[in-house]
Amino acid sequence: MKKKWLAALLVAPVLAATLALVFTYTRSHGRAGSNTIDIAERRQVIATLNDQISRHYVFADKAQQIASLLREREKDYDRIGDAQTLARVLNDDMASIAHDVNLKVTYSPPGQTPEWLEPLARWFKPGAVAKAELLPPDIGYLEIAEFMPPELAAREYAQALDKLKRTNAIIVDLRRNAGGSREAARLLASYFVDRPLPLNEAHYRDHIERPWTVRRLGARPHLGEMYVLTSGETKAAAEDFAYTMQAMKRASIVGEQTRGGANLADTFRLGPCFVASIPRARLVSPVTHANWEGVGVRPDIPAPSKEALRTIRRRILTDRLAHASNAFGYIELRKMLSEL
Repeated sequence: MKKKWLAALLVAPVLAATLALVFTYTRSHGRAGSNTIDIAERRQVIATLNDQISRHYVFADKAQQIASLLREREKDYDRIGDAQTLARVLNDDMASIAHDVNLKVTYSPPGQTPEWLEPLARWFKPGAVAKAELLPPDIGYLEIAEFMPPELAAREYAQALDKLKRTNAIIVDLRRNAGGSREAARLLASYFVDRPLPLNEAHYRDHIERPWTVRRLGARPHLGEMYVLTSGETKAAAEDFAYTMQAMKRASIVGEQTRGGANLADTFRLGPCFVASIPRARLVSPVTHANWEGVGVRPDIPAPSKEALRTIRRRILTDRLAHASNAFGYIELRKMLSEL
């Protein structure tokens, strides 16, 4: 109980600050009923974007190319009077050079929470673990819909893994997971290995971060067979987790190819109603020496997202059926299979 209250006390100031930021942002920067942008703001947005990309984008050579293109296209941009159109054109121009899904400009309409604040808002919804269930026969099912910060997620991860500790196989469902905290993904990955292991490195322009699995856990690691469910909506930290498990040959990926964003982005204000997402690092696997940027995490067992859970459950049951040691077990497994 004390730990629960402590977590609440730690989170409350952050939540208050986030809500205040949203309120202040929408009040001070909203412009009622119009997406029109004047020439002064347009030039400010482009100049600031150019500066931030030049200073921060992880690929310095591409940053120079993008900066040159933005300068060359200045007269074309001057003819754009609609803010959303400007954001779209800037994104198209940057994509023609970088092909980076995490490099983008966003226009935040008046009265709406900016896109870059939405992940923060989602963190404060209850439940780091969406579901932790026992499925027949001896299969653990763990759905993580969002990687909340470790201080919010650690207790729930430990409770869920303790609940599923006697299962022979575990299914981790990331089909609805759009990312969140990489530290939480690192913590969860630590529950599925039997020794300390290096995880995906973050390569910045001037340094490299080399994280490892977490040593001290709240429950015993689950070392049974493992499957990770993915979809086209699986993004960011969720892709990081899935790629890590696959590269280590620790889990089979079931479902659809993921989004394909392996670069770590920060958010920069460009003007009153524009923000830019600019990757400052690229992730590199210590196993494959590559990543999933632009291609996504490819499933070992392809299946439509809606059918992924049923697909892997049928496969597990079929395998168990082939190795049934007695008639009673065989009959029970046949019944389970027929009901899926």
